[in-house]
Amino acid sequence: MKDNSYKNLFLVDGFDESSFKEVYLSKYLYHDVFEDDEFDYDEYDDYEEEEYELRKDIDLTGVNLQGANLKKINLSNSNIIAAELRFSELEEANLSCSLINMSDLYGSSFKNASMDYLEIRNSNFNYCNLNGANLEGALISNSDFSNADLRKANLDRCIISRTKFMNTVYDKYTILPFSRKKAEKLGMIYIKQEIDQVS
Repeated sequence: MKDNSYKNLFLVDGFDESSFKEVYLSKYLYHDVFEDDEFDYDEYDDYEEEEYELRKDIDLTGVNLQGANLKKINLSNSNIIAAELRFSELEEANLSCSLINMSDLYGSSFKNASMDYLEIRNSNFNYCNLNGANLEGALISNSDFSNADLRKANLDRCIISRTKFMNTVYDKYTILPFSRKKAEKLGMIYIKQEIDQVS
C-alpha cells in the first residue's frame, strides 16, 4: 500500500479496508497507539478497537476513505472538507457539531448516526442511508440528498437552503423542518409502510 501524506492530507492508493483499519485508522483516530516507533502490529491485532478512546476535533481535509468501515466512530467537532467518502459505513457514528464541506458521501450509510448541529455545505449525500439519523439543528446548504433514506430521521430545527431532495424517502416517524406539502414539492416520497433499506 502506498501512503501519500502531507500534514492533514493523506490519500491511500490501492485502498484495502482491513489493513487501513489496522494501521491508518488507528494512527489518525486513536490516542497514544503509535507513540512507540517499534509498535508490535501482531500484538495490536489481539486488542479490540473499543479499548482505545476515539479522537475528536480532527481535520479530515482531503482524505480518501472510500468504502471505509467507520461504524460508531467519534468525529464530533471535526472538519471534513473536500473528502472522498463514497460507500462508507458510518452507522451509529458521532458527527455532532462537525463541518462537512465540498465532500462526496454518495451511497454511504449514516444509519442511527448522531449528526445534530452538523454543518453540511456543497456536499453529495445522494443515495445515502440516513435511517434513524439525528440531524436536529443541522445547517444544510447547496447539497444533494436525492434518493436518500430519511425514514425515522430527525431533522427538527434544521436550516435548509438550496438543497435537493428529489426521490428522497421518509415516513411517519421522520421529523421534517417543513410541512409534508413542501416535502412533496421538493420531490420527496412518503412511505406508508416498511420497505427494504434504500440503496
